[in-house]
This record gives sequence, structure tokens and C-alpha cells, in this order.
Amino acid sequence: MDWIRAIILGILQGLTEFLPVSSSAHLKIADTFFGSRTEVWFEVFLHAGTLCAVLFALKSDLIRLFVEALKMAGDLFRNLRIMIRRDRGETDIRYLHVVRTNHRKLVMIILISQIPAGAAGFLLRKQADGLYGSLLLTALGLFLTAIVLLVSDQISGNDTLPKDIPDSKAWIFALAQLLALVPGVSQTGMLLAAGLFAGLNKRNAVRLAYLISLPLQFGALICEIIYAASHPEIPAETILASLLGMLTAFLAGVLLIRRIYRLIRHRHMRVFAFYSALLGIAGLILHFLYRV
Repeated sequence: MDWIRAIILGILQGLTEFLPVSSSAHLKIADTFFGSRTEVWFEVFLHAGTLCAVLFALKSDLIRLFVEALKMAGDLFRNLRIMIRRDRGETDIRYLHVVRTNHRKLVMIILISQIPAGAAGFLLRKQADGLYGSLLLTALGLFLTAIVLLVSDQISGNDTLPKDIPDSKAWIFALAQLLALVPGVSQTGMLLAAGLFAGLNKRNAVRLAYLISLPLQFGALICEIIYAASHPEIPAETILASLLGMLTAFLAGVLLIRRIYRLIRHRHMRVFAFYSALLGIAGLILHFLYRV
């Protein structure tokens, strides 16, 4: 892989990963346009770059969530002890309210939203290569993204805080994660729409979308590394190009995340919906031209 292509794909990955458009669809269409398939190790480095970007940009939130998760575990253990004491007759002791702050509710939503998508990803792991290699399915996923974004554009959102999201609406984030498994469907777009449906404003919805997406992104990266490790060794020049792509994706991602709130707040979702639809049309054209 030449370095110019590595830089182009790195910028493409870094910009599209954090917008409500599908980064995987962009890479797939770019591969078709360039007439070659991206090396598996190069994709690993690209995804590592954007994962590092979101870890760097949201490090304060992640530290706070980790601390709150530990405190929640402690409260659950104390509630277990309280249950034992109440069984012994000490009925005047009250249980602790475990999910009582914004960050604790975020921890709960993040954990719950991973279960269905994680299970589905595990069950479909053998079919993943065939599914994600289909440009036709990718184009259909882009159209699905466009539809969801158009619907979410009709919702203005409000100042609902994460801790005020009803438990009956928490499932919508799990559904968004499931839809994001479809090739061409934007994970950021699905989670952003889910946040708006749950009553969050765009700023909080974007922030929550990035935080919820992290565990699945990390899991997907581990699976990619395991898959790539089973392939023959790659030439040194490919490693250098992959490192360059990773660095480019990281820098582009960090720059975009720092401006994403203003960009999303001042842009209607239908702008990204129309873009996804146009990209889907381009995917269909390329599919029928190259039959991929």
C-alpha cells in the first residue's frame, strides 16, 4: 500500500468514525474505487487509531465512569449484606440507591446496551467476512442509516439528563447497537438517534453515543487482531503505511471530536441523512459496475 492512499484512508476513517455516517462503508467504497481490498492489518491499525482518539478525547469521562462503576459494585455488595441482615430481622435498614447519578446511569446504560449486540456479534462471527464484504448490503445499510437520521431529525430533544432516562427507554440503545452491526449502518448515527429518542439534547446524545460505542469497538478490534494474526506476515512497507494511516486517523479523529458538538448542534440530521443516501446510491452503482 502506498503512503498517499494510507493518508487518504486514515483521514477518511478519522472523520467518518465520529460523524453519523458509516466509516466502514466509506472504506468499502474507497476500496472498490481504488480497485483493491484494504489489507486486514491496515484496517486494524485504522480502527486502533480512532479508538485511541476517542479514549484521548473522553479520558476524563472514562475515568469518572470507571470510578463510579467501582462505587456501584461496592453499593451492590453492601445491599447484599443489608439483604442478609434484613432476613435476620433488622427491617429498619434501607437498601442503598445504586443508580442515583448521571454517571451511574451512564454505566448502567453502557453495560445493558452491550449484551444483545455482543451476543449477536459472537453468533455471527463466522459470517462476518461475507457480510462485510458485500457492497450491496453496505449500500442498503447506508439507506437504513439515512431513514433513521431523517426520523430523528423530527425530534428536537430536550434537557433530559441521563439519570432521568426511564428504564423503559434504555432498551433503545441496545437496539441501536444491534442495528449498527449491519454493514453500512453508522454506529454513531444509530446511538445519536437513540439519544434523541430518549429525550437527550444533541450534545448529551453525541457524548453518550461515543461512550456506549467504546466497548464494542474495543471488542471488534480484539477480534480483528486475532483474525489478522492468522494471516501471513506482512511486508515492512505495509506496516509503515499502516502506522501512517493509524496516526492520520488518530489526528483527524481528535480534531473532529473537539469540534463535533458545535458541528452536530448546528446541523440538522437530514444533512447527514441525505449524504448517507447519496453514498448508498454510489455504492449501488459501484456494486452493479464491479459486481462486488
